[in-house]
Amino acid sequence: MVLPVLGGLEVIHTPGHTPGSVCLYAPRHRALWVGDGLERKHDRVEFASRWWSDDVALARRSVRRMAERDVEVILFAHDPPWTDDANGVLRSLAKRAGGP
Repeated sequence: MVLPVLGGLEVIHTPGHTPGSVCLYAPRHRALWVGDGLERKHDRVEFASRWWSDDVALARRSVRRMAERDVEVILFAHDPPWTDDANGVLRSLAKRAGGP
């Protein structure tokens, strides 16, 4: 689904943190809103918290959908934005997620 805002805001189903979790991607701005699907811990980006996730394995696998986009900035629900090699960070997390 694409919402008609910000030049087309793509809705990406990324379950795991909650069953209906989504991320929002704005290709024009290369911005990815991950909500609680990822979190920023000091000087790195990590998977969603095990404490607050409905299905940890599924949440990790959902990162692969995030990594398919061309991202310059990752925007979190509770943490400052991440701009340092956002694409590389997402690809690295997707690789760590493993699985089918």
